Amino acid sequence: MAGTLKEPRISKGVQEAKVCELFTRVHKELVGKGTRQVRCRISEGLLIVEQEGVLTKEEESMLRFDERGHLIREIRSNLYEMVRSYLEEEMKEIVGYPLQFIGFDVRPMTGEIRVTYSLIH
Repeated sequence: MAGTLKEPRISKGVQEAKVCELFTRVHKELVGKGTRQVRCRISEGLLIVEQEGVLTKEEESMLRFDERGHLIREIRSNLYEMVRSYLEEEMKEIVGYPLQFIGFDVRPMTGEIRVTYSLIH
């Protein structure tokens, strides 16, 4: 039937946990350090991933010279773009739907990253 949503292969909680594992693994591969905490929420057609404790010691040191974190934002945005298509394909397999990228935000002062997608049903 056209327009019918697919039944998820796995529960929403398991999907969220698998997305968290994916982001943790990829982050560690990219910068050699895991995150302190990762949360994923799938709600109202959105998939939001929030990571805390993402900065390396080098990035934390850079904040002394770049108080607003512009350079860290640029570096992290470029790193994310390098792996974005891979992450999107993996997340599509996990949640069962294609995703539309909405935004990437890094907050150097708090060491947080937030990535937002829309689920295309």
